[in-house]
Amino acid sequence: MKMRIRSIGMSLAAALVAVTLVGAPSTAVSAPGCAMETVSLKTFKLEIKAKKKLYKVGETAQVLVNVTRPAEEDPLGNGIPFERPMTEPAPDINVGIGLRVGDVFLFGHSMTDANGDAVVKVKLEPWTPAGNAIADAFAWNVVQDTPCLRIEENGYTQAPNLFRVIK
Repeated sequence: MKMRIRSIGMSLAAALVAVTLVGAPSTAVSAPGCAMETVSLKTFKLEIKAKKKLYKVGETAQVLVNVTRPAEEDPLGNGIPFERPMTEPAPDINVGIGLRVGDVFLFGHSMTDANGDAVVKVKLEPWTPAGNAIADAFAWNVVQDTPCLRIEENGYTQAPNLFRVIK
């Protein structure tokens, strides 16, 4: 119970910082007299799956991604799990997929639509070996960027055997 109250308290504190800075002017340069700080909030839950279970080298793999808010753990990234009271789609969020097949790393990027859905396309280059594709998915969004503080929200998931690559 104590952990849950602490987690809720941290969530409220992070939300208060974000709400306070929403009206502040946006710039990427640090103002004199302040050090640039970045607050990263883990607010996204990602679900990923491959459109097909088998791809040939040379094809373009399609990874279906769904991004929702809130995450299933505290937004400060301490790993404290909690039940999501509700879920909502996360529109206009950057999504990146990193695929590892053997010793080859491939990358693709997309943006979520109004339903929090995105299709990330990753070309399986000719030098890609046959084997299982391990996927790392990351979603991020810059909520506010002020002279002294940048607030970002993000989420991450991994799929150890997303699909199989054949020659």
